[in-house]
Amino acid sequence: MKFNPNKKECLPDLNVRPFSNIGELREAVRCNDATHPQSKYPRGGTAELGLLEKKVANIFNFQGSVVVFSYGMSGVVAALESERPTKDTVVMHGANEYSNNKKYIEGTLAERGVKTITAESYSLDYLEKLIKDEHPNIIFLETVANGPEIPVLDVEGFFKLQVLKELNPLIILDNTLAAGIISPQEILKEGFRVIGVESGLKFYTKHRGSFGFIYTNDSDLANRLKEYRKRAGTAPDLYQTLLVNERLIGRWELFQRNRRIFSNAKLQAELCTEAEDPESAFSVSYPNLPNHPNFSLASAKFPDGAAPLFFIKPRKGKNQFDIAEALLENPVVKEECAIIESFGYDFTAIWPNADLNFVRISTGTGDEDETRELGCALRDSLKQLNRGV
Repeated sequence: MKFNPNKKECLPDLNVRPFSNIGELREAVRCNDATHPQSKYPRGGTAELGLLEKKVANIFNFQGSVVVFSYGMSGVVAALESERPTKDTVVMHGANEYSNNKKYIEGTLAERGVKTITAESYSLDYLEKLIKDEHPNIIFLETVANGPEIPVLDVEGFFKLQVLKELNPLIILDNTLAAGIISPQEILKEGFRVIGVESGLKFYTKHRGSFGFIYTNDSDLANRLKEYRKRAGTAPDLYQTLLVNERLIGRWELFQRNRRIFSNAKLQAELCTEAEDPESAFSVSYPNLPNHPNFSLASAKFPDGAAPLFFIKPRKGKNQFDIAEALLENPVVKEECAIIESFGYDFTAIWPNADLNFVRISTGTGDEDETRELGCALRDSLKQLNRGV
C-alpha cells in the first residue's frame, strides 16, 4: 500500500504512534520523561495508558500517582525492584500470602542473596518486635492476605509503630484481596515511603481484561516505577490498554458488587463452620469467624466480611482433592459452582490448590437466599465427609 502522509486513514491501526512532522517528534522527545509519557512506542507508555491511570485514580478520588502494569504481578515485581534490592537488603514478608508473591521473594530475590524474613503473624506486637530485631529495608505485606490463614493487617495501628519512623523502610502493601473495602488513602500514610499494589483483573474488569496497578503519594517512587516499567517491558500495549479502558467498571459498581461478594463469603464461611468439630476432616478459615486470630479486628472494621473468599483446610489424612470431590457430590454445589482458579466472579468458584493443601471457596454475587442455599449445600457436603472419617 502506497503511503500518502496527507491521509492518516491510510495508516493501519498500529501500536506505535506516527508523527506528522519532525517538529512534532522533537517536542515529544523533549517531553519524554516519566512525568510526561509520549506515545512513540507502547513500552514507554501511551497517552491512552495515561487516561486509564486517571480513570483508576478517579474510582477512589485519589490525587496521587497511579501506574498501570500488564498484570498485578508485574506491579508487585516493580514495587519490590524499585528499592534495587541486593544481597545486603533485608525483605520482610508474610508467611500467609499469595503464592506467587512468596515465590518471587523467597525464590528470585533470595537466589541473588537478598535476605528474606517471614512474618508468621499480623499481630502488631509481633510485627514491631520482628522489625526491631531484623531492621528490614523493605516490608511487603498484604492488607488481607490471600493465604489459608487469611491474616488481616491493622493498617492504622501498623503505621503507628514508632520503629517504622526510625527505620524508614519501603513499605509495600498488596491490597488485591481487600479491593473496595480498604482505600488507597488508608494505605498511603504521610511521612512514610509507601506503595499500594493491586491486581485489576478480578474486581475491576471482572476477569475480562488483565492489568495491575500501583499507587503512591511519593512522586520520586512513581517516576522510578514508570522507568522500571519501560525498561522491563511491563506496560500494557495499546490494545490491552484500550480493552481495559472499555471494560473498567465504575466506582458505584465496584463498591456495591464487592460488598455483596464479601458478605456472601462471610455467610457461607459461617454455614460451613457449623459442620466443623475437633474431629472433623477439615477446618474452615475466615477472618470473621470467632476462632480466627484477627476476629476482633475484622468484626470491628469489616462487620459485613473482611475477605471475598474462605479456605477449607484438610485434616485426618484428607487432601485438597478429597475435600473438593466431597463438596461437588452435592447436586446444588455441582450445579452452582465452577472449578476455576482466582476469585471475584459472579458465580462461586471452588479451587483445590495443587501446590498447597487447601480448597479455596470464592463466593459470587448471588442474593442472600441463593447464597444461603449454596452455603447450606456446602455445609451438608462437609457433614457427609465427616461421616466417612
